[in-house]
Amino acid sequence: MDSSKKQAEPFFFADTKLNNMAKHFIGNNCRYRENIYIPQVIGHNPFKSNEEKMMESIMESCAFKTVISTVGGFVLGGALGLFSSSFAPVTVPIPGQDVKTQTAREILREMRTSMLSYAKNFAAIGAMFTIVECSIETYRGKSDWKNTTYAGGITGGLIGLRG
Repeated sequence: MDSSKKQAEPFFFADTKLNNMAKHFIGNNCRYRENIYIPQVIGHNPFKSNEEKMMESIMESCAFKTVISTVGGFVLGGALGLFSSSFAPVTVPIPGQDVKTQTAREILREMRTSMLSYAKNFAAIGAMFTIVECSIETYRGKSDWKNTTYAGGITGGLIGLRG
């Protein structure tokens, strides 16, 4: 029995020195799952760490999306309000009275009022759109382009009701 086992083994594993040398030069044959390398040409890496999964769930939550769209709408609305306030004079000349030039303080006050007005409106629209989109996505159970299209239509209809 013992001699048949010796004959079945390859010659380089029969000797312990050769076996140890082979392990030294070739390395460990045990491969761990975390060390699998998937080329980016084939696709994205399907293995995510727990931190990546947690951050992904936070970024995809409706609350986070709503906060981001509200803040983004506020900032963009403020910028648009600043831009539009430079074109629209607030004081209208009244016939029969002297034309009064505005002071810098009055101009800045009007700019602030215009910026805040635009910022609040854009923030409300951004929040409304995101809430409607998340509601549709939750109802449909899918995340595709139709959710955004439906949410845009519903949000536009709600804005039209106000006007």
